[in-house]
Amino acid sequence: WTRTPMFRIERGPLLIQTLAVCLAARNFPETQFVTDAGEWSAHTDLDEFYEYPLPLAELAATAGDANCVQGFFVDRIAADGSLPPIRDDVPITAQFPVETRITKRILGGYDRKLMLTPGFQNIAQGHHNMTDERLFPRDGRVLHYKWNSIVLDHLAERIATREKTGYKWTQESERFLTDWQRNGRIIFADCE
Repeated sequence: WTRTPMFRIERGPLLIQTLAVCLAARNFPETQFVTDAGEWSAHTDLDEFYEYPLPLAELAATAGDANCVQGFFVDRIAADGSLPPIRDDVPITAQFPVETRITKRILGGYDRKLMLTPGFQNIAQGHHNMTDERLFPRDGRVLHYKWNSIVLDHLAERIATREKTGYKWTQESERFLTDWQRNGRIIFADCE
């Protein structure tokens, strides 16, 4: 890692940076990435890759009084609307080349995510909002690779365990499963 005044940046393609942060957090949970209020951190799930609105060093230099950078989901799906397994021999962008708005259009979900925040912020579950937001003036993109062979089981499990977990968004899962049962694939016109 190299340091700029506000960010820790790994050299290499942006998608790899985000994946590296995810894997580091998963494999080294004792690692503390943010050590003071001036450092920024990324908030990503393992099925998300971030495209920041600017290179991170430039974003840090121009952040001003912003305390968050938001992005909007771009759901990436297979060209035929199926839910194939993720392969390790083909780039993920080639496996899921179609950009859609499933989260917003089919699930009726909140497709906004806080991608970066400095220091110790009070961020809501799912990293969709926080108190006292001061947005960076440009938005990023959250490339969402959720729509693969494991999603049906994952959503069904989420629904089945909602009473135990208190998970609030099971209606979104039910909407997708209903749509899938009706069509047997993702219909592009439904999520444009």
